Amino acid sequence: MKTLQKVLCSLRAPLKQLNRHKFADIYAQQTIARNELSLVQTMLLQDPLNTELQKEVRSRENYVRINNSALSLMKQQCKAEWIGFGDEC
Repeated sequence: MKTLQKVLCSLRAPLKQLNRHKFADIYAQQTIARNELSLVQTMLLQDPLNTELQKEVRSRENYVRINNSALSLMKQQCKAEWIGFGDEC
């Protein structure tokens, strides 16, 4: 148990840093990714033969990944809230 406790304590700082850099303000990241995807798709419609604009796939994948993260966060928050309400009874 002591070894597990030491490992978990050593992981605490890196996990906090990862959370700050990767998942901080996920909703703002979602808005930025959506706007970027919309812009790329609009430009692609105007010039369909432009090979540089074929990065639309990457923009779409980025938006889907961020959107899934935001949905997962909302599910976790709802579950925590549900558990909190259940404890009140």
